[in-house]
Amino acid sequence: MNLSENDSKDKTLASKVSFHRQDLTRLSKEELIDQVLSLHAQLESKESEALNGEANLRAILDHNENGIWSIDKNLKVIDFNKSLAEEVFRHKKIRVKRGQNVLLCIPEEDVRHHWKKRYLEVFHKKKSSSFLDVHLYKGKEEYFEINMFPIFSRGEVTALAIFAVNVSEREKNKKNLNSKNTLMKAVNKATEILITNEDMGSSITETLPIIGNASSSCRAYVVSREYENDGRIRYRLCSSWKKDESIAKLDRGFMEQFLFDNANNSDCLTVMSSGQRIKGKRKEFDEGFQKFLKVLNVKAVLWVPIRVKNQFWGFIGFDICEKNEIWSDFEAELLTNFANALGAFISRQQVTDELKEQNEELNKVNKELDRFVYSASHDLRTPLSSLLGLINIAKNEKHIEDIRFCLNLQEKSVNRLDNLIKDIIHYSRNTRLEVDKNACELKETISEVFEQFEFEEHAVNIEKIIKINQKERLYTDLGRLKIILNNIISNAVRYRDSDKKKPYIMVDVYVSKDRAHFEISDNGKGIKEEFLDKIFDMFYRASESGQGTGLGLYIVKETIEKLSGTIKVTSRFGQGTSFTLEIPNLLMEVV
Repeated sequence: MNLSENDSKDKTLASKVSFHRQDLTRLSKEELIDQVLSLHAQLESKESEALNGEANLRAILDHNENGIWSIDKNLKVIDFNKSLAEEVFRHKKIRVKRGQNVLLCIPEEDVRHHWKKRYLEVFHKKKSSSFLDVHLYKGKEEYFEINMFPIFSRGEVTALAIFAVNVSEREKNKKNLNSKNTLMKAVNKATEILITNEDMGSSITETLPIIGNASSSCRAYVVSREYENDGRIRYRLCSSWKKDESIAKLDRGFMEQFLFDNANNSDCLTVMSSGQRIKGKRKEFDEGFQKFLKVLNVKAVLWVPIRVKNQFWGFIGFDICEKNEIWSDFEAELLTNFANALGAFISRQQVTDELKEQNEELNKVNKELDRFVYSASHDLRTPLSSLLGLINIAKNEKHIEDIRFCLNLQEKSVNRLDNLIKDIIHYSRNTRLEVDKNACELKETISEVFEQFEFEEHAVNIEKIIKINQKERLYTDLGRLKIILNNIISNAVRYRDSDKKKPYIMVDVYVSKDRAHFEISDNGKGIKEEFLDKIFDMFYRASESGQGTGLGLYIVKETIEKLSGTIKVTSRFGQGTSFTLEIPNLLMEVV
């Protein structure tokens, strides 16, 4: 039954009562009693209908999941449903009562003032109002949509009806959607930076804050995997970012040590090496990884592998330190896309660097080839010209001594030509042939080099000193090592100081598991300081009186570089020269 039907019945009943009041005198006693009983029955029926309607309305309100309440102009509670009472008690631990001031349900003074302003504004403007309210409950935000409706009586607002709808799920979905859009835009922007930039270090530094902020992380970092000379794997923190100064700085040493220590890194590196990411809250990992994350104050972590040329290069990490949240699968997939873009960028950089190196090497080879052709042709023609001239002179000589003199000079020219050809062969072989690996008997090898100069006039009275401190056997390219030693020692013999009473050449060697260290020193004529940075150049001769080809030390430098070694020289003119060189021990590769 609707309200219009009830109103009609009320009017009919009233008219009947009014009619009977006018005609009471016409009725007999029995008729009067019947009329009274009939009227009483109708009143009881009407009261029952009203009570049933009120009960039904109360049942509807109390079973409504939304909070509903009404207040009068004095802000006193007229009525409320069960959901409202439960919600107020859950949030404020306060029980709502009819007749109490509604503001007493709000303990916070600033919030109470805010709600009072809202109530009075609806009373004043006589218009409904809607707004979004946020509550923090057990560390989580809950959202309520509040709708206030004025209740009119004779054109005036006498009360308000208020409805509170919990829209937390809707707002959460809306927030997640906004977060996903923000992260998607950030990934696109960061990828664009990687595409247009050429420097790897600056690109990572520039993109980390963009991705970190958009991913709601407190910290982001990139870690690379590198190989040491000893073959062991090391992990290096390339770059890191933190949201603000309240976040602890990432401990580089602690992280690198954890990653290096295979016993405690929870096989996380093995997982990422297979292309899988690591995602979870701290409590979800094993004890070793939990301790590591706890030291860094990490509540949730996401590590995404970076692959370069289909190989595990390292990973990008994200930390949550403040909130008990975690990235959604969609967000993790977006961050994986960025890691893939970063891997493609690093791969491109490696290819670009390789091309640059190859181009530089090609330019170097072209320049050296031009210089080599010019100098070699000149140095080849000079002894040949001298030889032809001496032959013509010898033909016209009649005295045997003069002929022998010419022959000696011819011999020197031939030897010089032979040495140049040998150097050219050494240079060619060093350029073309791959590094060989042989066990080296150092004392025997060094002695053989010295023996080559034993009968040269320059080597007379030179003391040969050999010192070897060998903890491991040396494995290297024996042929190349002999070329290095031969050229350095031959220079020491050639440029000895004949005025010194005790000339010497000393070879001091130390061999470890990783490398071999050579120091070859003499007390010869020495090299002037202005020539030291040029002696390794092709066809350079520091002495005008030198009889060398100008290729010896250049070949030494190129050969040592081929062995992945280094060479340094120190000299004082008039006192002597010392060459210090290191080459890797290829023992591990052989084993």
